[in-house]
Formats: sequence, C-alpha cells, structure tokens
Amino acid sequence: MKLLQAYLDIHSSCNYNCMYCYRGQAGSANTPAGPMELDVFRKLVPVLKKMCWSVSLSCAGEPLLHPDLGGIVEVVNKELARLDVFLVTNGFLLNNPAQDILAESVLSKVSVSVDTVDPALYSRLCGCSPNALATVLSNIESFAKKLRRRRPWPRLFVTAIAMKSTLPLLPDLAKRFCSIGVDGVKIQWLVPWTKSLENKAVPLDAATFDVLSRVGSVLKANRVYFEYPDAHKGEKIKSVLGGCRHCKNKREYLAFSLAKLMHSRRKDSCRLAGTYLSIKKDGPMFACASDNGTPVSFLENTLEDQEQLLKKSIALLRSGQTHEECKACRFFSG
Repeated sequence: MKLLQAYLDIHSSCNYNCMYCYRGQAGSANTPAGPMELDVFRKLVPVLKKMCWSVSLSCAGEPLLHPDLGGIVEVVNKELARLDVFLVTNGFLLNNPAQDILAESVLSKVSVSVDTVDPALYSRLCGCSPNALATVLSNIESFAKKLRRRRPWPRLFVTAIAMKSTLPLLPDLAKRFCSIGVDGVKIQWLVPWTKSLENKAVPLDAATFDVLSRVGSVLKANRVYFEYPDAHKGEKIKSVLGGCRHCKNKREYLAFSLAKLMHSRRKDSCRLAGTYLSIKKDGPMFACASDNGTPVSFLENTLEDQEQLLKKSIALLRSGQTHEECKACRFFSG
C-alpha cells in the first residue's frame, strides 16, 4: 500500500504576501521562482503513480498563476485520476476560466485559504488590497454553484489558520461559508516560523477549544464537514474518520492517518518519515518536510533508482541516523 503524500508547487511564486507564510524561510529558498514547466510535470508522473496515494499541487505558491493551468490539470485528469490530488489557492484568481478548468477536473479537493471574513484584517494578514476579500468570496460562491452541478468531485473546502487575531471570528467564518455551500472547513494552527510570530499563536486552552466547539456546532448544523486541528485527540480522531468520505483512496487515507499517529510516538527519529515527499520544480525530491538530506532527482535518475534512493532516505530517517539539520527541525521527535 502506498503511504507517501507528495507536496509540490506547480507555481512557486504568489500574488499575496501573507505575514505567516513560510516562503522565504529555511528550506523554501531552494526552489526557483516561477511555474513548473508542463514537460517537467509530465516527467514527474511515473514516480507519483508508483509511490504516492495523494498529491498536493500547491504548498507555498499560488497555483492559479500557472500560465498553462489547463495543461497541468489535463495531465492530472489523464494520468493521476486514481490518486487523490489536492489544490490549495488563495482564491483571488479563481475566476470563470479557472473555475471551469477545476470544475471539470478529477481533483479530489480544491481548498481556498480564507482566515477571516473581516476585510480589514484579511488585508493586513495577506498583504493584499482591502477589496481582495470581496473578490475571493464572490469567486468561491460562483465556484460552489458550478460544483453543485458536477458531483462527486472535486470537493470545495475553506482552510483557515487560527491565530489570536482570527480565533474569535472563526464562528462567523463558519456561518458565512455554510451559507455559500462549501463541503468542508479546515482549521489549522498558526506555525510560528519566526520569533515575531510566536506572540500571535493561540494558546491551546479551554477558551480556544470553546471557540472550536462553536465552530463545530455551526458546521454540524449545516452538514458541513469540520476538519479539526491537531491537539484535542477525541475531536481529531472523529475528524479523521469523517474526512474519509472526502477522499477517493479511503483505505490509503486511513492507513496514512494511522501511520502519522504511530510515527508521532517515535523517539529520536523523524515523525514524518515514510509519509512525506517534498518535490521541487527543478527536479530534486526529498523524503523530508524540511528538505533535509540528499536530494533524489526525478529528472536525472531512472524510476527504479528514484524508488530505491527514496526508500534508503526514509529508512535512514526512521532509524535515527539523521542529518545534522534534523536537530533544528520541528518534525524531529528527539
């Protein structure tokens, strides 16, 4: 059974400048700016089909900037239809042409990042125009209407980051997107990549979980799936089980989720080893979320060599014979 989840950017640039984004942080600077060429994406397909159950087409870049989005999605439709393929966008460019391309795709999920429905706060957090939120909300609403005419895929999700400024407003966000008709809402914790972000992270206390409980009540009443953030084990387990219906590869999704839970108990080794594949548009692949270790090129190595080298890298990370950079990595349990 394939347990690797691949993460790549079909376009490594972005039209936003979000204050919490890890673009520019350690590791992310290794990727040249710009789109992944269509021919390069085609060369990546064999290893995705061989080793991965799911693929995310965007991590820190904005995928809708790609000049040949239709070509990328066509490859996905023809070659990766059996995988769960996800796309995350800020939604500003989710206009009619992009909507039509995505609505007719075999993508499992299109997620739009919207941390708040307060226009002024949204503008400050994302480094964008004060009018940007109105455009994004309008795009989501019209896209949701198109998707209702084509089911079951892709599903439409909204992803919001919980931080001190957005946490109290999350119930309002849930109400707004229930009225629009999304399939799910995913809440994530702010990751303080820098010291300056540490005071913006929410404490995992009773008040925080009370807000999440109110969010959950709103979504449940409207039959919208709630992807609960990590920390509260009971709610997270229910969330994982509920998320199964939003994936094509249900067996792999559940096995992958169980593997992540078991790996989180590891001592002195990487808790993501064996589940994560980071891919760069110029060829390097890492069995590591922080891009540590020796890269394996999908442009220079044969498929057999790619598979063997990645397996060796995963085995090394699992064994505790890690790289020097691992000591500073938040995914390393030691």
